[in-house]
Amino acid sequence: MKKVLNIIATLALVISMLVTPAVVSAATKKPAPISKNRLINLSDSLIKEAINIGNNETSKVSDVLAKYSLNLNPNSKYETLELFTPDVSLITPYKGIILESWKARMDGLDYTIADAKNSLKKNGSNIYISIQAYGTSVSFAQLCTVTLIQNGKVIKPVSLSKDKIADTTYSWPKGAAYKAGILAAYNVNQIDINKPFTFVYGYLDHYKYEYIVDLRNYK
Repeated sequence: MKKVLNIIATLALVISMLVTPAVVSAATKKPAPISKNRLINLSDSLIKEAINIGNNETSKVSDVLAKYSLNLNPNSKYETLELFTPDVSLITPYKGIILESWKARMDGLDYTIADAKNSLKKNGSNIYISIQAYGTSVSFAQLCTVTLIQNGKVIKPVSLSKDKIADTTYSWPKGAAYKAGILAAYNVNQIDINKPFTFVYGYLDHYKYEYIVDLRNYK
């Protein structure tokens, strides 16, 4: 059955597994304000920069993308189980161009500024949170939930895609038996990009995994 994750989300998950997410220090300096032009309406210079990154070897691309892998909030009060801890990654338009450029290079194709601008046009004002989820049945993803909260307000995704049938992991009983992809799209116009938001992934009504995301730290 066709998987719901698009090529960008899939590549993001694959590459995120090649790197170890950086540990975020509590003493991190407060990031400077950003505009939507840096995050969504990318300039030609940012587009060229992203394309050039994607033209590097996979290991170098992975180093750049490591920061897009989200880290669990160490101060979360939610109950978790390591067995079901997901791999969660933020996908911005800038990151999407890096991945598309990298994929084109791997396929022996050229990826141009025109290609990137066409992709940006199709994307609109969306950013994505991509989840490689783990569970106990082939349909477990249908039980998973995602919640984005900012300033006490729940912001709903403009689209939410889940694999209907999960793949086996071949790691049972040391690991979860199944894995599935989940992709949540959010319109940046509904988010204050200069304030952190909380993203919570839930599984089986028992386990919740919390992430604090500050878009000022990303291109």
